[in-house]
Amino acid sequence: MFRMTEQQVGRLQAEAQALREYGIQVRELFQAEIDIRQNRIMKILTIVTTIFLPLPLVAGW
Repeated sequence: MFRMTEQQVGRLQAEAQALREYGIQVRELFQAEIDIRQNRIMKILTIVTTIFLPLPLVAGW
């Protein structure tokens, strides 16, 4: 009886570990997607700033 319970606990522990690792991978993938999106936004913001920043500087002089 104890062996069966021990084997079942071992299987459940292995399954829980696999699910935990899967969850970590999904979270990392989601974070990577967010990082890529933020990089695109920052690139666009940098381009817009580079184009429009000199105009007020020249007008101020």
